[in-house]
Amino acid sequence: MPFTKDPLQPTLQRILAPYFWPILIVILVLLSSVSGYNYLYQRASITEQHKHSLEESMTSKLAFTEQVLVNSFQHIEDSVRLLAKSDKLIEYIENPTLENKFYVEKQWALLAQASGNYRHLKLVDIDGYEKIRIDYDSEINQAQPANELINKSQHNFMMLANNVNEDETALIVFDLEKQNNQIRAPYRLMGRTLSPVVISGERKGYVVLNLKMDTIASLFDAQLNTLKIPLEVVAESGHFIRSKEPSHQYGHMISERNKYNLNQSHPTLWRTVSQHQLGIEEIDGDLFAFRWVQLGTDTRILSPDSDQILLLSRISEADILAATQAQILTINQAWIGRGIFIFITSLMLAFVMRYLLTQYKVQKLMLTAMCQMSSVMLMDTKGKVIGVNHAFEGMTGYNVDDICGYKPSMLFVEGLSRAKLEEAINNALTENGFWHGEVSCKLPDQSISSLWMEVSAIRLRSKYTKYYVASFVDITERTKREQELVSLSTQDPLTGISNRRQFDVTLTQLEKTARRYPSASFCLALLDLDYFKQVNDVYGHTTGDNVLKSFAKLITSQLREQDIFARIGGEEFAIIMPFTSIQEATSVCERLRLSTTQLTLDPQITVSIGIANYQAKLSANELYERADKALYQAKALGRNRVRFEDITAAKKRSKLPSPSFDIGM
Repeated sequence: MPFTKDPLQPTLQRILAPYFWPILIVILVLLSSVSGYNYLYQRASITEQHKHSLEESMTSKLAFTEQVLVNSFQHIEDSVRLLAKSDKLIEYIENPTLENKFYVEKQWALLAQASGNYRHLKLVDIDGYEKIRIDYDSEINQAQPANELINKSQHNFMMLANNVNEDETALIVFDLEKQNNQIRAPYRLMGRTLSPVVISGERKGYVVLNLKMDTIASLFDAQLNTLKIPLEVVAESGHFIRSKEPSHQYGHMISERNKYNLNQSHPTLWRTVSQHQLGIEEIDGDLFAFRWVQLGTDTRILSPDSDQILLLSRISEADILAATQAQILTINQAWIGRGIFIFITSLMLAFVMRYLLTQYKVQKLMLTAMCQMSSVMLMDTKGKVIGVNHAFEGMTGYNVDDICGYKPSMLFVEGLSRAKLEEAINNALTENGFWHGEVSCKLPDQSISSLWMEVSAIRLRSKYTKYYVASFVDITERTKREQELVSLSTQDPLTGISNRRQFDVTLTQLEKTARRYPSASFCLALLDLDYFKQVNDVYGHTTGDNVLKSFAKLITSQLREQDIFARIGGEEFAIIMPFTSIQEATSVCERLRLSTTQLTLDPQITVSIGIANYQAKLSANELYERADKALYQAKALGRNRVRFEDITAAKKRSKLPSPSFDIGM
């Protein structure tokens, strides 16, 4: 219905007119505040996401670099260990002929050319004198024996060799190349590793490999190209082994560079890395990722100041902002467009608000008019509750705050039928604008109440639905009485199990089902308490009633849920067992008979049971007669026994009397 046709509108317009512009201003302020907050949040979110992405990338790259370093040094250790134990080398040491020396030199030269990782391969005796040395020139890829062998007894690696056990290797990493114990310029990184040569438990010398550290340096360069940020390497002392500023490197070996130390340039960061193995640290907007790499192992000895190194990646705040500049520019443009949209939307919202206020007044008038009626609920076009009267609150215990904004189905008892009921109501209202029926509702005190519900669509001077009105009547007591009547018509009042009427209905239904579906066969058992008349005569009817109730309770507890147990006479009972063969039914009945003999009662009772199984085209009466015949035979044979007739066997021997079988005491 158009807003202008509402008869209450002119009055409400006059009421709301003074508040129109204040409302518009409030809406503009709220939307602008939300937009501004969203802008700041998005900007911060972009920066944080980029930082998080950088942190993950830096962490993974450092972990990968650590793994490559560890593998590289393990390979170096394995290589020097194998050379120290090679047969040719041992043969030469035991028999130092020129021929044996030639074979060792040839083997080592081939190794140097194939690997490309060694500058020199040496055999040094225990006094530090070179016995064999292979020099490798990487520029021409040529390895050859040295013409001049020198004394290395005063070299630092020989001092480290004295502390190496038979099963250990020594490693000096990130050293600078020297000549005559003086660091050569330009500075070139190198390393050394050695392994003792032991023959028959006696140390004969050492295999020493001078390592080219170009491979390790290229690893750092590869990470720089991939990560796009510098990867720095720091010694345990805090000096830079590798830095984005080459002039800051090797401060632990070059005295004039000793001042370049991470502890001095970033003391806060140094305190953090000194206390943790790895991590991410943000200092003054700069992002640092660090990871300590343990180079020493149980079988690898390093100099005290190089047992572990620190891998460090850093990115400045300016670089982070530069990387996110394009995204920030995009959200700036979006924020300007959003501001224009907010202004236009605010005008529209102001008119919508005025319309909604008018509708609210209409709803209140309708509820006021219905307060004198029965329990009433008012719903909007989406089926959600927008108001109830006092009669509804008094009847159900729900107040308006409990259910407003929800659909009436929230009151319905949960279950499979709940969704179907809601669908039926919606379909009826859509088709003809009316529905009525009984619903079960769950009240605040968890009790279940039956209500008669009628829902109608309300149209205000328009063909379109404006509201739905539902009225309720409490029919809980009437429903209870109906259920009691149904229970009385189907249950035996003494034992609480099914009565003869319910038994006949069930037996007929199963017989019809079995006729249509042959696989739905079943068995019928008739039970009769032996000498029950004497119980009534001797002990009285009260005792007899107690015996019947105890017997019914015992049998019920031992049957399946799908079995039907009924009292069909004074002391006569029947059991219908669906989807049960004659053999299975006999086994069950024999168990029931034994349980009856063990029932603690005074007087003690026994039961006789006759069983018959259903076959095609057999009527319910015929099946009952066969079971009754089997029961009669059980009693004739002395009672307290199970007797059955196998109708299948009887049909196969149609010319003979129906066979019967006895299971008794």
